[in-house]
Amino acid sequence: MTVSRALPLLIGAALSLAGCMKDPLAGLSRNPDIKVELFGGFAGTPPAPVTLPPDAPRLVASLYQRDIAGDVALVARRGTVTEWMANDGVTIRLDGGILVGTTGLGRDLYAADAASLMAAMAAGGGSYARDFRFMDGERRIVLTSAECTLTRPTGTQEYTELCRTGQGTFTNRFQTDPATGDIIASRQWISHEAGYLGLNPKPNS
Repeated sequence: MTVSRALPLLIGAALSLAGCMKDPLAGLSRNPDIKVELFGGFAGTPPAPVTLPPDAPRLVASLYQRDIAGDVALVARRGTVTEWMANDGVTIRLDGGILVGTTGLGRDLYAADAASLMAAMAAGGGSYARDFRFMDGERRIVLTSAECTLTRPTGTQEYTELCRTGQGTFTNRFQTDPATGDIIASRQWISHEAGYLGLNPKPNS
């Protein structure tokens, strides 16, 4: 599965799996200058803006906990894993559209298992385990295991993933292309501290 063509995403706290499409940026800042310091500012001096490839594919990334949004550009591809970067150097790594890592967000997601979720999507749903790894303040890798369930209402292309860990629960949302099964938009958990990341196709200018 890959992040691909532009379609709207049903997203947000009041997301309706059978309801109408919503603007993924509704209620978030549209200041174009926000992209320079989109995710930085947890500590220290904001980094210098990064020059991104002008013709690279782009996504709109939203950090709901900070109520901000801006572009990220595709900067690397390694097999099924793609790396996307904001103008402040923050990076997001996706495996077939599934979030597997971040850098520059404070409490970053160091790595995450995607294979079990991919298999459940291919099967139309199911229950499975996922492992998430985080970098702590002493640069040690901390493992968090989750028991997850994926559901998809009949006749829709929207998946809901509910995961339970020893520290609580989180819920991820995915919208897929009905023709290819590719993930085209999502809301995915980063960490308890950083909250959720929304990823949506970049609207045509």
